[in-house]
Amino acid sequence: MDYDAHEADALADDALLPDELILRLEAQNKVRTALATLDERCRRLLTLLFYRPDPAPYAEIAATLGIPEGSIGPFRARCLRKLRRILDDLGF
Repeated sequence: MDYDAHEADALADDALLPDELILRLEAQNKVRTALATLDERCRRLLTLLFYRPDPAPYAEIAATLGIPEGSIGPFRARCLRKLRRILDDLGF
């Protein structure tokens, strides 16, 4: 039987290989662990910004956290630096 490229593409499986899946799950676990060790305000901010399918508007985040809207960017940067240090300590 002679297959063309389109038929071969239809047979392609985009699923992760088992070792790729394990690596992804380990990375997700490290991020969850690091996030859990952050102080509550940083954890809440990063959750509002990155753990939703659609990030919350800054006005909503400011109201939720009780901070000025203009403070969110610098606050986010500090929280991400803290998260990065924790992830580095976890070997991520």
